[in-house]
Amino acid sequence: MKHITYKNSINVLALWVLLFGVNCYSAKNDSVVAGISRFYCNLTHPVEYFAPINETFGSTEQQHIIQQQHFGGNRGNISIISSSSHSTTDRWGGGFYSDEDSWGVTEQGRVWADRPHSGDDAWGMSEDSEKSLEQAYKLGRYQLEYCFVLYNHTGSGFDTTFLTWDGSTQLVYAVTWWVNLPSKWCRKLSYLIDKGHYRLIIDHFIQIPVLIIEGIFGTVYNLFGAVVGLFLHPVDTFCALIGGIVLVLQGIVGAIVDLVLNIINVVGVMF
Repeated sequence: MKHITYKNSINVLALWVLLFGVNCYSAKNDSVVAGISRFYCNLTHPVEYFAPINETFGSTEQQHIIQQQHFGGNRGNISIISSSSHSTTDRWGGGFYSDEDSWGVTEQGRVWADRPHSGDDAWGMSEDSEKSLEQAYKLGRYQLEYCFVLYNHTGSGFDTTFLTWDGSTQLVYAVTWWVNLPSKWCRKLSYLIDKGHYRLIIDHFIQIPVLIIEGIFGTVYNLFGAVVGLFLHPVDTFCALIGGIVLVLQGIVGAIVDLVLNIINVVGVMF
């Protein structure tokens, strides 16, 4: 009996892995790490896996962190998130948000300036510092899921934020992600209600403990990353310090304003 039970358990586990891993390698970045990210996304969004809102892309998508229209590029500038999260940040302008206020168009335009890279760098920062801070700020302000890896749009390339970002950027992301977590969660809830994706609200509540665990692990990850970033990128860490403080303060103010608006938004789309 024990042997049968053990064998059945293995079979169920194998079926589970196969079932949730079906679309893990179907996107443009075909690295093993990207596949693991999609597999994890499927596990933490089980309802969306079986009932995706976007049948073309499936339950997971690749999101440009700094948008292409703002010269973000395709290398080391991609996060992998659920399709519903991508739609919330990039395609939806409901409630208090016009269609032009989605990620990277108006409200979420370039952090430093609406221009391509130039020699006129903010506070003397290098291009690497500007890009890293802009990525960290946008991910903290607008992306619900915690980001650990930066992917290339195609191929199999990727970088970890742990080794890529300087020390100041690591801290900016950890603080900005936490203070904006409630407003981002409310915004996605209002999106799901507004678009009638009621089944996905189950996933959204499953995400509460998942996000807390991700945030705790991610904070430790970024604290150690700040030390590593200080040694690997000492000049960038120093140059990004002032800009990082500005973005943290901006992120805190934005989090408060967005939380009030998104709570009202949730109530508004319900009635």
